[in-house]
Amino acid sequence: AAAKRPTQLPFCKKDEDLGTVQDSFVSPVDIRNPLGRVVVKKGEVVNTTMPSGVKLEICYINYANEAAGENQLNSMVISHPRCLFLVANKDVRDLRKKYPNYEIYPTSPYQEQRFKLNCYPSILTMENNTLHIVNYNYDDFKTDLKDIK
Repeated sequence: AAAKRPTQLPFCKKDEDLGTVQDSFVSPVDIRNPLGRVVVKKGEVVNTTMPSGVKLEICYINYANEAAGENQLNSMVISHPRCLFLVANKDVRDLRKKYPNYEIYPTSPYQEQRFKLNCYPSILTMENNTLHIVNYNYDDFKTDLKDIK
């Protein structure tokens, strides 16, 4: 069950660049240092910063339709070869066997909330202290690969 997670989020209905925003999240729990002292309280807003020169790309894919899922993955890896893939509605163990050189993990509601995802498929880029999200029309992946910028 942990390797195949569903999502409650809808399919994206259009290509849409949501722009760049300050990356932050609301801590769901108290965060303690190794000595047990609370360093971030539950409910506190935490602004995040990636290390200088580091860029993280997360590609969110929905395998509700097998062909569309394959097309999402293959389209995204062309323009984002270092993407970390978070997958809904497919057992990631199967995908890891098929694509051993890709980082593939199951999605989760916490990740979707943390990264402000609102639909599938999407690509999220974290760099410095920003978060940039681009949504892609799900229907465009049903029959073929898509040119993704």
